[in-house]
Amino acid sequence: MTSSWPLSIGVGLALLAVGALIGELWSRRRRPRRPEQPERPHYLRALGYLASQEPTRAVRELARAVHDETHALEPHVALGNLFRETGQADRAIEVHKSLLHRPDLSEGERLHILLSLGEDFRRAGLSDRAERTFREVLELDLDNVSGLRRLQGIHEEFGRWGEAIELYRRLRAVGEGGDIDLLPAMHTEWAKQFVASDSRRAADHYRKALDLDAGYAPALVGIAALERAEGKQDEAVKHLAAATSSAAPWPRAAVEALSDIALECGALATLERVCGELLERDPRAWWAALALGRSRLHGGDAEGASDVLAAALRERPHAFGVQRALWRALASAPEGRVAGGSNGRPPQSNDPAAARLTELLDASVNGLVDEPYVCLECRFRGLEPFTRCPHCHGWNTLGEERA
Repeated sequence: MTSSWPLSIGVGLALLAVGALIGELWSRRRRPRRPEQPERPHYLRALGYLASQEPTRAVRELARAVHDETHALEPHVALGNLFRETGQADRAIEVHKSLLHRPDLSEGERLHILLSLGEDFRRAGLSDRAERTFREVLELDLDNVSGLRRLQGIHEEFGRWGEAIELYRRLRAVGEGGDIDLLPAMHTEWAKQFVASDSRRAADHYRKALDLDAGYAPALVGIAALERAEGKQDEAVKHLAAATSSAAPWPRAAVEALSDIALECGALATLERVCGELLERDPRAWWAALALGRSRLHGGDAEGASDVLAAALRERPHAFGVQRALWRALASAPEGRVAGGSNGRPPQSNDPAAARLTELLDASVNGLVDEPYVCLECRFRGLEPFTRCPHCHGWNTLGEERA
């Protein structure tokens, strides 16, 4: 028994196919049974094995069903899907391709098989053949939702954002684009392709995203980075401050970028105002407390910095950035200042031990991941925020783990 085997999308489709067969069996049982109609126990057993996450046994039962009824279409399709989901993409392709040679297929049946075959090709890494297969689906049915979505996914995978956006618009035209408009996110991803090579085109796509949603934080953060590189610090600060009003966790990304610019060009007042507002909204926003502490320390207020950084450390005790900033503040604090160490007495002004510990922290944590961003779907962890998860390719799955 493979109890840890995940029920992925393909297996879900196989479950639906088998479920349809069970429904057909039930309806037949309600009608007067013809003597020549055989019982179908293998379908029931296969469904049970799928429900208990035993794909190997499910494949065996479906293979028996196929052997018993060689002309039945759905058992073959379901068997191919299970081959694919158990890592046997080649066998899945063989099964589904053989079905396309049947002379009596209806258009709906051909579409069903083509969608399964395209997914087989995609899983086998044959993206070009998968793309051709999904295009064939759309030739038969221009507004086929499954075909549109899967072809869109292939274009996204290869960064062909113009084609992906066009397919997404077609999905929205038939009412299948989802509750959240992804066009701003897609233009933002398109912009990232040009950041290093063509900043003007990158800025154009960020602006297109903002034309669709003026408060879209990923585009605000992205265009601010371009403006900072061009020396337009005031515009960058304005866009980053606007991004802090968005839904979590994008305010963190905006504040981290704003902190770097403010410390560089002296826009500390804006940084402190933004961080104060964020901490009023969410007292657990340790990253806002960290930015505020860094700002106060940069302005010479080591005592004020140690207070706010101590609060950040209580919320995020394992964050290297918070630890380093706090030790710097404590090492610079006036003599006799108390900020709540383990015994209530932190190091005093210019304490050599505090200075040495700060140096050791700087050296030891260099290059380590300090509180990464996380995908709430697949738990991918990364240093940079993302609109589309690099691992599972989910949209709007960015989150932050609470300590």
